[in-house]
Amino acid sequence: MTTYNTTKYTNLRPAVNAMCKTCVASDMDTDFLPVIEGCMGYSCPLYAVRPVRGSNNKAVAAYSVPQMIDGIIIRNAPSTHN
Repeated sequence: MTTYNTTKYTNLRPAVNAMCKTCVASDMDTDFLPVIEGCMGYSCPLYAVRPVRGSNNKAVAAYSVPQMIDGIIIRNAPSTHN
């Protein structure tokens, strides 16, 4: 059974980053960001806020980065609801 130190992360960003690493890259100590960026856990509640890098190699919101599935770029349509 996995136990988590719930007092270690008091801010959301480090907590989300740690959860993503635990989920898809727990066996890696370094260079795990590409694995997290390539996460295909579309039903995960943290999917849209997982750590990713933009074209300038800086952290950006995951929901702003188009996803590639089977060579097709998938991008969420802008919301028309107010």
